[in-house]
Amino acid sequence: MVRYVFDLATSADDAQLRHVLRETPMESSLATVTYESEPSFFQSSCPDGAETDVMICRDTARDVMVGFACRSIRKMFVNGKETRIGYLSTLRCIPEYRNRGLVARGYRAMEQLHNTTNQPRWYFSTILEGNQRARHLLTSGRAGLPFYHSIGRYSTFLIPVDAMGQSDHLANRIECRTAQQIVSGLSELGSQYQLFPSYQLDGWLAQCEELYDGSFFVTTNGGKWESVMGVIDQRAVKQLVIKSYPRWLQWCRYPLNCWYKLRGQPLIHKPPYDFNYLTAVLPLVDSKADPDCILPLLGSVLLEGKRREAEYIALGMHESHKCYQLVKDLSKHTFAAELFLVSWKFNEKSQFGLDDRPIYLELGWL
Repeated sequence: MVRYVFDLATSADDAQLRHVLRETPMESSLATVTYESEPSFFQSSCPDGAETDVMICRDTARDVMVGFACRSIRKMFVNGKETRIGYLSTLRCIPEYRNRGLVARGYRAMEQLHNTTNQPRWYFSTILEGNQRARHLLTSGRAGLPFYHSIGRYSTFLIPVDAMGQSDHLANRIECRTAQQIVSGLSELGSQYQLFPSYQLDGWLAQCEELYDGSFFVTTNGGKWESVMGVIDQRAVKQLVIKSYPRWLQWCRYPLNCWYKLRGQPLIHKPPYDFNYLTAVLPLVDSKADPDCILPLLGSVLLEGKRREAEYIALGMHESHKCYQLVKDLSKHTFAAELFLVSWKFNEKSQFGLDDRPIYLELGWL
């Protein structure tokens, strides 16, 4: 009898998928965290407009799910052209089942899925900085594993909602838009980036507006879009739960909180606790625009966060984004990940053929 079986998840597996998420914390240099999806894994982890498969591993002897991984495929801009690209994510394995060769076997099952479906050209993936165990394993080149090629850092910046003010002069440059009003203009800015999704109105943008109370802002220069940013509230479906801190931060938490309280900044709460944040989306800036043009939009997003009683805005950027340093300077906490191009076919980074456009990942559906 085969003890471990790999198969695609169905809606009946939702509760077990959420259980595995809760039982598999991720380590970073800042904290040990879990990314949870209550009350529905599929609603939070399968964005509209993408083809998503969830490969699960079951222990048939105990009749339990012990791990899973996700594959999501959609059209994205690569070198300015729409291309089918896949995203490999949410690799989880319950601790007691690690070191049993299940990850390599799971990737062989994922490769079979890749070979028997309408294939994306290649994939990308992220590994949280500090998770050296996962990085060593996934980049080891063991049998069944694809080739992983590092292409820099992707950071999730947690910015306090009071981090900056907004003058009337800056506010006057901002136009509020609906999803329907922005969808037609996104491609022109998005095609200036690698991996920007080709959004349609009836896909993820509508999901943002209808389910996540999304708001979108635009600045223009001479009638042309200069920058875009939106904000969504996913707290009802996605949770970032802090399980523990490294020892140095445990020791420093009380004196730091005294200082933060005097300055009116968010406190470092005792774990476990849910980070109270909204998510910034679509942080786009025209290639010819000054990086500072993103600041009035960020100011509007922070005001929205304050109005909705969040402590932070989470904003994700690859280090190649021209506004990366500006946003980093405003961040209070940062969760950094390493971004990889992934392929079972391309064993050299040059084979992916990417030009020097900045790289974009959408935090709202990662």
